[in-house]
Amino acid sequence: MAENTPKDTLWEIHHAWRGRIQRVSGGSEMVEWLMIAAMAGSGAMFAIGGTGPKFVRRFILPVYLGVIALLSHIIWWKCLGLALPLVAALSLGYGEKKPYWYKGLVFISYVLPTLFLGFTWWQIITPPLCLLMFRLSNWKPTSHIFRWKICEFAMGALIGITVASLLK
Repeated sequence: MAENTPKDTLWEIHHAWRGRIQRVSGGSEMVEWLMIAAMAGSGAMFAIGGTGPKFVRRFILPVYLGVIALLSHIIWWKCLGLALPLVAALSLGYGEKKPYWYKGLVFISYVLPTLFLGFTWWQIITPPLCLLMFRLSNWKPTSHIFRWKICEFAMGALIGITVASLLK
């Protein structure tokens, strides 16, 4: 019988430890709670950062999502790869004076950091939905329905949904 190589031994330790954490944390039930936290927290922090202190959206939200990813057993460097570029993306302006092609690029930048975690169709759906909500909130016939604070919450929630769909 062949001896285990150090790589095989580390792999076995990793899986044993991961199984132990899942048993303690509740496994998939814990991931469901993290998904709820990602979606609700992202919506709230994105909207808070639009009205109140900008640092909530620009810094606290990316760190929050990175910690949620880490708690769902995603390796640390992928969580860092999510959080750091998201700080930059959420610091970009997309106000009324910016052209729509620029806004589109900003909304694309919101989902690019999530590629560190994998692929989901939410990465394709989120940017056009954000652009559509922005447009409808600024168009006179629909601006009373698509009020800006609701759109901000929904845009943040879409970022959280994208991350939530990639949790393990």
